[in-house]
Amino acid sequence: MYKTKISADGRTLRIPVVLSVPVSGEQRQLKRSEPAAGAIEGETCDYQTVENAPISALFSQRQLKSLMVVKIDPQANDDDKGPHLLADIAQANDTRTHLFSSGKTHYFGSPQLKQTIAAFFRSEPDAAVRYGSLFTSNCYEGLETIGPQNPVSPNDVSAIHLKVVNYKVAEDQRFNTDDCFGFCNSALAEKLGAPKDRPFQFRLMWNERWADPNSDQPFLPSFLSKGVLAVDDELAPDPNQIILDQTSIKGIQSYAHFWCMEGKEGRAYSAG
Repeated sequence: MYKTKISADGRTLRIPVVLSVPVSGEQRQLKRSEPAAGAIEGETCDYQTVENAPISALFSQRQLKSLMVVKIDPQANDDDKGPHLLADIAQANDTRTHLFSSGKTHYFGSPQLKQTIAAFFRSEPDAAVRYGSLFTSNCYEGLETIGPQNPVSPNDVSAIHLKVVNYKVAEDQRFNTDDCFGFCNSALAEKLGAPKDRPFQFRLMWNERWADPNSDQPFLPSFLSKGVLAVDDELAPDPNQIILDQTSIKGIQSYAHFWCMEGKEGRAYSAG
């Protein structure tokens, strides 16, 4: 079975593409996609290239190599399309299962990777369908893993200092956030290569497996977040601080203790 190719720096994934073609009844035929124009000589299928995306920093290379893109035959009639076209793919002892979709592109991977991804949507399993594409968002300005080994500034070696607020709650309105809109410190914006004079789009992810087992900090579940940040050193005075509105976080709305978190520190992944 085809394997995803990973660049030396781990930031570029070339994911093999397979076509799912409906045949008689609720049956399908899996076909190798034809190499696209400009393909590397010797390649036997087409590849979906994902660059500077959160997925490359969140999961192990062993799990990432199981990635596969399945596209439904564009010539298939609507009446012939059904869930069977996205059923598991098995070959010998190797299995690929549907992870999430982004438009007409369906991402498959190993059952182990699916289990890891499920942690990001533990209170809203169906959210993987709506927000799974955040894993493969191309962060054009680059990506950074912020933590003790890569601090925001020499004087602050901790990771992201995250405060989650809700713009609909009266006591939180002093932070001036809005729907998927928040603030960060100028030092963090500079670290990410983001502009300081205008708002910028961001993706912020945390994998609970990164937590220090010796830390006495409360459990923080894996999460995905997206939206827009603006720089404001008065609202976010610490070099590594983000004021994040609850609406930016996807997939774990039932975790009330997470929304009440204040001054939380921990290793986090951020891409701007």
